[in-house]
Amino acid sequence: MRPHPGRSRSGPAADPDAQLGPGLPGAGDGRATSGRAGHPRCSRSTSAVQAAYLYRVDRAKPVRPMPSWKRGALALAMLGRRTCPKCHVIYGYCFPTSLGMCILCAYPDDQRAA
Repeated sequence: MRPHPGRSRSGPAADPDAQLGPGLPGAGDGRATSGRAGHPRCSRSTSAVQAAYLYRVDRAKPVRPMPSWKRGALALAMLGRRTCPKCHVIYGYCFPTSLGMCILCAYPDDQRAA
């Protein structure tokens, strides 16, 4: 009898992307099983063999917490993406990089007409 594709005989298994969901890092200790299948909506030729490596969930290590210096650097980078360089207003969203500034500064004529 063949085991279920999502489980191995040695215990529960998940692919590296599925491990990121419950707070577990991808690419665990060792591979539990490997499955080979083609995606039905894939535009590539069906003769190509694709492998999916599954890892033991019970052997996965917990995600390391982010260091405080990295968290601070990320907060400053996001603050820079939310601050308009022309009017220096801090918005609650990141404005498009194609504009390079807030909507009010990018299209001042449209705002006066409205």
